[in-house]
Amino acid sequence: MLDDADRFTLVNDAVAAMIEESPTELAGTDATDVLDDAFVEQAERVVDVDDDGRDAGRFQEAVRLTGDESFVADVQVSTIDFEGGERGRVAVVRDVTERVERERQIANQRARLEALNEVNALVRDVASAAVEGSTREHVETLVCEALADASTYSSRGLGRSTHRTRA
Repeated sequence: MLDDADRFTLVNDAVAAMIEESPTELAGTDATDVLDDAFVEQAERVVDVDDDGRDAGRFQEAVRLTGDESFVADVQVSTIDFEGGERGRVAVVRDVTERVERERQIANQRARLEALNEVNALVRDVASAAVEGSTREHVETLVCEALADASTYSSRGLGRSTHRTRA
């Protein structure tokens, strides 16, 4: 929980462990002394009045601590009214670094599989063209047409070697 001056007023053990400090050491500390300024500013920007009239927001961003450590956080932020009319923010912070990395790996794997599917389809088309052709010239024409129709390659060409080898 942060007060209106962005000082920690209450920190649970889980969040304290994420930012490698103890809850008692964080009490009264300015959030920008522990978290980078951009993260604190993002938490301020996302807060908006929701359908129930509460000020709330959510975002996902890399948390860079004052050292070299960082993690990806999913953050839900709401404003809260303190006694005496002061306002602050309460946030639920979850470390989603591993989930984000898994999603990135899945996206990369999906892209590789899509490319492999395109190449496999092209190979099938070229093989079919080779089987359908009755003469060398006809096979070359069908193969060139199959390659020309493929989106896999940006340019295509077919050439003949004039160099003969002995068997």
